[in-house]
Amino acid sequence: MSGRHAIRRDGPRVAPPVPEATADVGLVVPNRERLAYLTHLAEHLPAGLSTSYSYRAHEVVMHVVSVSTIRSRKDEPPPIAGVTVGCRYEAGAWWFVRNGNGSRFAAANNLSEAAGVIVRAIADQLRRRTVPHERADGAGGRSVSAIRTARTAETTPASGRHPLTVKGRVAEIYGVPAFVDRGWMKPRFAALLVQVTIVSLHHWATEGLVSFRQERPKGPIRFLRRELLIVVGMRSEGVPLSDEVIRRQLEGRGVDA
Repeated sequence: MSGRHAIRRDGPRVAPPVPEATADVGLVVPNRERLAYLTHLAEHLPAGLSTSYSYRAHEVVMHVVSVSTIRSRKDEPPPIAGVTVGCRYEAGAWWFVRNGNGSRFAAANNLSEAAGVIVRAIADQLRRRTVPHERADGAGGRSVSAIRTARTAETTPASGRHPLTVKGRVAEIYGVPAFVDRGWMKPRFAALLVQVTIVSLHHWATEGLVSFRQERPKGPIRFLRRELLIVVGMRSEGVPLSDEVIRRQLEGRGVDA
């Protein structure tokens, strides 16, 4: 693609916007460029997020809403989560901005970073708003007992007692505290954050790559948010996250995974 709608990879600075002309009046709101960047961003969002567009203060904005949240019970609606994203030309560059306060959160040609910020914001909303009902095996994943018998890992000093914490290699190598009471995510929110399936998360736990925590016997498994944010940073453009990708990253740090 060429011209002013092109997405460049060499930094956030791009050509300044061309004012739109309507009835011989030059508008200061270049919505063509703005819409181009927002639609490119929409293409980088994972499945389960729906986008729509509207105008605010004469500027096109994009609404991102979660549409695939698993219901906790049949008689309860899924929690609602969403964000509104704007795009503005400031200081010689295009930026994605939070529509609530207009603060920048990513350069308009850094689509991966912008998509990650949106996914994390929605995951945090869902985590806060969901009701605490969940299947004992962690919403369709492997049971805790299966994970415990499939691996040898560092556990809490009172091994076998609850809450039970099992520390993964990523947390160990990157110095992330795992024996903490806060910062643990339910599987469906963790999967949304990392943009993988719940099955993949349980597989990584089975392989000893990521940490997990169980509050009570036969209770749900939770995953450590700080550790998962590190895993998100291991993603390469065009290469999906997998246990092999994680192992290569750990090996790159001189660690046998």
